[in-house]
Amino acid sequence: MTLEGGTAIMATMNGAHSSWGIVQAKVNREFEVKRLLTEAGLELYLPLIRKRVTRFGKKEILHVPMFPGYIFVKGLSASTFNLVRYCRGVLRVLGSQQGIWLLDDGYIQEIVMREVDGVVQLTRGTTDVNAGDAVVVIDGPFEGWHGIFQEHLADGERVRIMLTHVRFSTLLVVKKDFVSTGNGLAIK
Repeated sequence: MTLEGGTAIMATMNGAHSSWGIVQAKVNREFEVKRLLTEAGLELYLPLIRKRVTRFGKKEILHVPMFPGYIFVKGLSASTFNLVRYCRGVLRVLGSQQGIWLLDDGYIQEIVMREVDGVVQLTRGTTDVNAGDAVVVIDGPFEGWHGIFQEHLADGERVRIMLTHVRFSTLLVVKKDFVSTGNGLAIK
């Protein structure tokens, strides 16, 4: 398993006290799993980010898991494996026949260092974008749609992109904060 910025290590459950196991939770059950396993005395980490959503016609900011469906458990061992694996809301502990996948504490600490008031602060670098460059909408009603950058508008806050879809293309004007290049960089 390769992670951005590093690799996971394969390990048996012997002597893994400074490493973190990766637990996959059932859909929208991360908070319940965290509560149950914390009550059982395990150290868990569920990094949260802010996400803008529209609910009932109003814009809200929610704290949601940074990695939807995944929770990190510190010091997963042979004695705690079944407790974790059979906890209500858990799908599986990630690994293979050779052992569970463990992350070194350094990876988790990199995420923790980005937290402010318990929420991970995501920062995107910025890049100049040119007409014809591939972009993706990262916020708003067209979140996740891909397109081709057309131009910056005169107000400096909005951009025009050509949305590309399987059967159609259309021009769209959005706030430039809602658009990212294909490599995750915000546009200037």
